[in-house]
Amino acid sequence: MALWTSQVYGQSVEIPVAPKRPLSHADYDRWESIKSFGMDGMGDLAYAIVAPQEGDGYLAVYQLASGREIARIPRVSRAEWLPNTGTLLIKQDPAEAEMRRLKLKKTKKEDLPVSQAYLLTFEAGSALGIARTDTLGAISRWGIQGGYSETEVIQDDLFLERPAKDKEKPHLDYVTVWVEYEEVIHEESGEYSWRLYPPVLDTLMAFDQVLDWGFPKEEQNLFASWYVITENKDSKLAELHWNRPQIVETAAEFSRVSFAFNGIIYQKKDRKDQGYPSLWYRDMHPEQPSPVLIAEFNSPGLPPGYGPYSGGRTHTYKANSESGSCDYPYPFQITRTIQAPEWNDSTTLPEERAKLDVWTYHDAQIQPLQAKRKRDLENPTLWMTWSPQEGLHQVSTPSYPEASLPSHSTGGLAIRFTQKPYEGQYSWEFQLPYDVELVHVASGQTVHVGTNMSVSGAPQLSPAGDALTY
Repeated sequence: MALWTSQVYGQSVEIPVAPKRPLSHADYDRWESIKSFGMDGMGDLAYAIVAPQEGDGYLAVYQLASGREIARIPRVSRAEWLPNTGTLLIKQDPAEAEMRRLKLKKTKKEDLPVSQAYLLTFEAGSALGIARTDTLGAISRWGIQGGYSETEVIQDDLFLERPAKDKEKPHLDYVTVWVEYEEVIHEESGEYSWRLYPPVLDTLMAFDQVLDWGFPKEEQNLFASWYVITENKDSKLAELHWNRPQIVETAAEFSRVSFAFNGIIYQKKDRKDQGYPSLWYRDMHPEQPSPVLIAEFNSPGLPPGYGPYSGGRTHTYKANSESGSCDYPYPFQITRTIQAPEWNDSTTLPEERAKLDVWTYHDAQIQPLQAKRKRDLENPTLWMTWSPQEGLHQVSTPSYPEASLPSHSTGGLAIRFTQKPYEGQYSWEFQLPYDVELVHVASGQTVHVGTNMSVSGAPQLSPAGDALTY
């Protein structure tokens, strides 16, 4: 048997490795793969979720200093360390054989066993095993956001979404996990250490009929709140600041919520039959509780007849990678509704219909393309930007309708472009000509880059906003 040596936090760990030999069918039947793994924030423990070729898998927890397995739990399909408290959240599924037996008996879906969530706390210091297990109930998915660390308190916040019956919206619990600790001074050595007390779980808010929920991703690096949208008589938007959850607004419909600056940007309709949604920004700072209107139909700063677009692409706002601040305008789309001409498929010439797409004359393909072009003509879109400091700025124009902005930048630059498809080119190895301009968002100054540029894709700005690539 061979040995494989690894360096883990400066410590050498020897792991036995079986010698190589020819594989047989029995080896493949016993084959196991690692689905996921993760290490806690202190670098003391690590878990691995192992899945066999058939049957139930398991979760194994290892002490990194010794390489020793200290816990094994069957049927775990997902696990995640809580970033502050160091506890492990796991999802344990029902036994595969039992689920197969019940399904063969035609058991109703609502009577089948469901996955359960547990919170595992490990013994401090030597980490000899699991010190405590908390049952969190049925689970379909969860979300974790690191809370805050104050004097004598460490905290994590998480959402637990419960399984829902058919044609019903799920239930959601907003739970906080906090651990008290104290500083201990050893009389003999005079060294400091920390004494951690068992974690305390508290459900701060519960929501029924949940439509959507979310929080900033780790790579966004935004200090903003969670949000929850529920479906009731009046849809409700719940904004959950750390340790300060509240229902902040009620409207007929909320949609397209995104995190930006120091809060959230979202679309809202006060009536179900409202033609255009309004776009709002809500700051998480307690001294600025009132939402700020960004744009609505025919509002100042928008071209006449335009309003916020309820479809289209969304923008994932990320903090600046160097400064960590949220200091560039947020891009969004606006649109207006016009009546596009109708096409008569029986009289339109194939050459005219081919202008809708450069690849085909076939009716089965050209008719859906006609419908798409009609939708595009009825809802032309432009790009705008907004920031709390600079307000609204128009980026694209009808001549240059498309725009591209970097995901995090302090340069204030964007590119706008248009493309004109060739009418007589039918090769899959294609290049489309682009007209490209570089625009400074705040001042509106433009630099013409090129006309009919035969490039194979839309030009892009670098993430820092200081280079143009195509």
